[in-house]
Amino acid sequence: KKPSFKARLESDIAARGRAEADLRRFKFISDHSNDGHDLIDKEGHLLYVNHRACERLGYTEEELLQMKLSDIDPMCPEPRIQELFEMLEKARVPPFESIRRRKDGTIFPVEVSMTGVNFDGKDYIFVAARNISDRKRVEEALRMAHEELESRVEERTLALHRVLDALQVEMEKRRELTAKIARLQDEERRRLARELHDTTVQNLVAMKLGLALAQERGGSLDPKLQEILAES
Repeated sequence: KKPSFKARLESDIAARGRAEADLRRFKFISDHSNDGHDLIDKEGHLLYVNHRACERLGYTEEELLQMKLSDIDPMCPEPRIQELFEMLEKARVPPFESIRRRKDGTIFPVEVSMTGVNFDGKDYIFVAARNISDRKRVEEALRMAHEELESRVEERTLALHRVLDALQVEMEKRRELTAKIARLQDEERRRLARELHDTTVQNLVAMKLGLALAQERGGSLDPKLQEILAES
């Protein structure tokens, strides 16, 4: 037996009531989320935006519902949206970074998560955009700190190389000075040896002459002395 018109109407009203209750619960949760939420169709039209999206972008809900995603996300023109729809038909799209443009023209970085949904046979994309300005500031601070540390290490390394180079130059100078002193000492020893040799020879020659003169005058020499003079 088919249900009566009244029964069908009551069932439809109950189902609609449950759907409206579910929608109110979703909107309450969505509006109190820390992320901006959007629902777009294949042309990129914004069909739903939550309170956080309006608050961060500086638009009213009515204004945003007259716009496309590309109006608030320059990195998502229509060809990119078509590509995302095709990707979501095949697999999950990992979160990716993008930017959002406010009503005043300023921009801020976001991390975008997308989920493909189907209502009444039509495909849509539910978009959650998380403001990552704080994360980017921290990353930039860490990058600058890392660059400063690298710069200081490089400066210290260069300073150390300069000190080592100067030390090597000083050591080379000292080696050269030590070698020069050794040469001078050797030359001085040789000079003293020559002078000593020359003086000794001269003394011996003088002694020989003196003795020879003494012999000529009739003197006699000790045989041992004559042997020494002969050997010299």
